[in-house]
Amino acid sequence: MEKKFYVAIAAGILAIGGAQAVTVDDLVQYGGDAIEIFYGNYKERSLHSYVNGYVHFEKVNDNTVVLKNYYGLCDVPFTLKNNKLIMAYTEDDDNPTNILEVESSKYAFMHLTPQTAVNQTYYSQNGLRYTSATITEKDGEYQIDFNQPIKIEAYNGTEGNYTLVGREWKNFYSIVVFKPNVTVTDYDVRARKARTYKGKVTFNADDTFSFINFGAKGYGIYNWMSGNMIYSKLKKLTGGIDRDKGEVWMDYQQITSDVSDLNNNGYGNVLSYKLCRVDTAVSPYDFYQPLNGPVVFSDPHHTGESAWVTNGGDRRTLETVNMEFRPWTAYNVSANSYAGQPFVTDTRLSVPDHDVTLDVAFTNVNTSTSSDNAKLGVDAFWTANTTQWYVNSYDLMMVPGRYTVGADVPLDEAVVVAADVMKGTGAEYEAEGAVNAPELNAESTLDYTLFIRANYAVSTGLTPTLHNLYPVQYVVGVPTGVNSVTAAKEVKSVMYYNMAGAMLSEPCDGVNIKVVTYTDGTTAFDDVQDPLPFDINAPVIDIKDEDYALWYRDVTEEPQK
Repeated sequence: MEKKFYVAIAAGILAIGGAQAVTVDDLVQYGGDAIEIFYGNYKERSLHSYVNGYVHFEKVNDNTVVLKNYYGLCDVPFTLKNNKLIMAYTEDDDNPTNILEVESSKYAFMHLTPQTAVNQTYYSQNGLRYTSATITEKDGEYQIDFNQPIKIEAYNGTEGNYTLVGREWKNFYSIVVFKPNVTVTDYDVRARKARTYKGKVTFNADDTFSFINFGAKGYGIYNWMSGNMIYSKLKKLTGGIDRDKGEVWMDYQQITSDVSDLNNNGYGNVLSYKLCRVDTAVSPYDFYQPLNGPVVFSDPHHTGESAWVTNGGDRRTLETVNMEFRPWTAYNVSANSYAGQPFVTDTRLSVPDHDVTLDVAFTNVNTSTSSDNAKLGVDAFWTANTTQWYVNSYDLMMVPGRYTVGADVPLDEAVVVAADVMKGTGAEYEAEGAVNAPELNAESTLDYTLFIRANYAVSTGLTPTLHNLYPVQYVVGVPTGVNSVTAAKEVKSVMYYNMAGAMLSEPCDGVNIKVVTYTDGTTAFDDVQDPLPFDINAPVIDIKDEDYALWYRDVTEEPQK
C-alpha cells in the first residue's frame, strides 16, 4: 500500500481577538521540545501523562510544522492558522477525505481520523478537520489543547496484505511547548537504561519550585471521574529546597498513570498515583515517604555593571543549584502497587543561573534631631523578601540630597548610619544611628536619602550590593537663639522682659530676659544681654573688661555665632 504524507500550506497567520499571533518560530524556538500533558477517552481506564523525551516540533515552513512522535507513535503535519493548529491531511481540496495516513515507528502505518462524539459514541465525517483550540502562551510556555475526538488505527503486514491490529479513540490531547533549563540524568531500573532528558524548573521567591517533565514522564495532571466522564487539568509537580538542611524535596502529590496498550478498550476508573521515595533498605519497599534528596549550591556570582539592584541598576546574583533524588517511583496507594511505573535511581540535575538576587525593602523609617541640632537620628526598619543565603550583614547608609529611582547617587558622599547589622534567622530588621548635622545659623530643611548596603560572606567573593532609595527630610537650626529648642517643637510666642520684670515691646540695651513659649506648653529662657555690647562681626572684637563675663557666657552657650 502506497504511503502518503501531505502538507497543506496556509495563506497567512492572524491574531485572534487582538492577541499576539503565535508563529511557527514560536513553537520551534526552544528546539521544539515539548511535553504531552495528557490524553484519554471515555473507554480508557487511565489518563496519560507521558513524555517520551522525543516529542517536539520541526519547522517545515512559516505556516507548517511536524509534530514528531505524536502519541509516541507517528509524525503528524499541522498547519498553523489563526493561532490554531489544523491537521494537514487533505488529499483533494474539492472533496477532502478526513483520513490521514502516516508512517509509524511501531507499526507499518497508521490512520488518523477526526471524529464527532455523541453519548460516548464516535462518528466519522468527511471534511472534518482535526483542529486545536486557540493556542495560549504564559511565561514563554505554549499550551495546545485538542478537545476533538480522533480515531487512531494501526496496521501491520506487507503490501497488499495489511491487517488492522489496533484501534483506539481519544477524546482530548494536550501538549505544552516549553523552554528547558535543566538536563536530567537518571537510571531506569526496569528498562535497565541510563537516561538523559530535558525539563524545566521554575523557582519562586521562597525557594519552592514547579517542575515540568520530571522523570521524563510528565507527572503533573490532576484528574477525576464523574459518572462516565473523565475530567483533567494540568497541575505541575511542585517541590522546594531547604538551604539550611541541604535538602530538596518533591511534594507528595497526586499524579496519573501511563496510557494503556493500544488494543485496550477496558472500562474503569482513573488511577491515582503519588510520586514517592522508595526505601530499598526495607523489605518490602517503603512507598509512603515524600521524594527527597541532597542539594548543593555552587558558583555564586554577580552580573551587571552597577552595584545597584534597585534604582535602575542591573546587578543580579546567580548560582547553580545541584539536586540529587533518592530512588523513586509512582505508587498507586489504593492498589498497593507500582506496577507499570518506572523504578528510577541516580536522578541528578543542575539548575544553572538560578536568580537569588537579594530583595530588601524599607517598611518604616523614623527620624529625629538632637536637642542641640547637632545630630540627625534614624530608626529604620526593613525586610528581606528573598533568600539571604549569601548575605553576611547590612549597613544602613545615608547620603545628602533627595534621590529617586534612576538618579546618579554620589556614593562618595554617603555615610554609614548603622554598620554591620548582622544577618538574622528572620527576614525583619531594625537599625538605629545618627550622623552629624551641618552647622546652621537659621532654621533649615535638609533632604537626605537612605539606602541599604548588603555585605556578603568573604568566602563567596561577592561584592556589596546597594538597595532601596528612601528619601527623608529634617528641619534643623536655631532661629530663636534658645539652646533648648529642637526642630520638632513649634514656637507659639516670644516675649522680652528687663531685669525689673517689666515686659518689653522689643529688646533694649542691656540685659534682656527672653521667654519662648511652645505649642506643647513648655518654655525656655535666655538672659544674655541683647543686643550684645560688642560687635561679633568686627574683624577684631573689642571686649571691655566689664563685658568679658557676658562674652564668655555667650561664646560658650552659642558657639555657632
